[in-house]
Amino acid sequence: MKKISIRRIFSLILIVFVIGGVLYINSPRYIIKRTVMWYERDFTIPVFCKKVRFEYDRKTGNYTGKFKISEHQSEKIIEKLDYCKERGLKVKGIRKGYNGLLNEDIIDLTPTETADTIFRGGTILFTARCEEFKTEEGQKRGAEICKAHGIDGLVVIGGDGSFQGAKKLAALGINTIAVPGTIDLDIACTEYTIGFDTAVNTAMEAIDKIRDTSTSHERCSIVEVMGRGAGYIALWCGMATGAEDILIPESFDGNLPKVEQQIIEHLLRNRAKGKTHHMVINAEGVGHSYSMAKRIESATGIETRATILGHMQRGGSPTAKDRVYASMMGAYAVDLLCAGKTNRVVGYQNGRFMDMDIDEGLAMTKDIDEYQLQIAHLLGK
Repeated sequence: MKKISIRRIFSLILIVFVIGGVLYINSPRYIIKRTVMWYERDFTIPVFCKKVRFEYDRKTGNYTGKFKISEHQSEKIIEKLDYCKERGLKVKGIRKGYNGLLNEDIIDLTPTETADTIFRGGTILFTARCEEFKTEEGQKRGAEICKAHGIDGLVVIGGDGSFQGAKKLAALGINTIAVPGTIDLDIACTEYTIGFDTAVNTAMEAIDKIRDTSTSHERCSIVEVMGRGAGYIALWCGMATGAEDILIPESFDGNLPKVEQQIIEHLLRNRAKGKTHHMVINAEGVGHSYSMAKRIESATGIETRATILGHMQRGGSPTAKDRVYASMMGAYAVDLLCAGKTNRVVGYQNGRFMDMDIDEGLAMTKDIDEYQLQIAHLLGK
């Protein structure tokens, strides 16, 4: 038996790679990949080592060419070209949410008009509540308006209330995708919501400044942050600023005198140890910051001031995390619409962006991480 030389083996391997490469570049997948980059223009692509010329008719929107390939391949190419053409989507903005939808406050949005907005806080489309849209008649009229304006897909940014509206529109035949946008981080189906990181950093910077003056004057400071039904902003700000006490609605049983007594005892213990300031981060859902400050000062003789940060937490230039996550979630929502999906909510779980049925997402519940809360209390001692 003759031995096969290494050179001959290498030559055979090379031939296999060449043949494989030729077959691949003429496969429907590769052809489609090449055509994606050239929609709405004339172009040439290789097919079975020959050239096929495609011409795009801008009046009719059709593609013509001599297809020296199988019928199946040609259909796949045209299908992908049409899809790409549709990806040049016309984008409209509905001002003031569902209120604007019912009042047909709908504007065209172009890349030029939306340029240089990524660093701006708030929303360029404004926001408003709409009681009428909670009714069946209002929802039906909203769906009819979408159809009348040629809106094939709708991206709804907001919280649970906005998602309920999105679900109703989806049931009425409007392809709808929900994106979680709330500073409260209280949407159960996602680990992150757009706006949370910016709100926390804005509040943290303000609390750091308040601590400076609190230390200088040897005060106790109570800083109230947003979070009527969820204490995530208070918990994160408390940990980030080294607060001595953190009050959140999830662990508040409604007994305010008991909470105040716990703060008083903690404050006096720290003073006995030589600590000259005391920071309390109080969530909006617990509240009563001003009256709490008066009673603590009266009981301890230590000057106590309350500061309510309020709506400053909703403004300011977005952080890098919010900018990137919002961009990713927005793109994900558009991809879902282009794929014909509806009644879905975009989220972030286990380190990746994902989506699920809106009904499934709304049925989920979310609790404060007990371990994180425990660590926050330990750090404040």
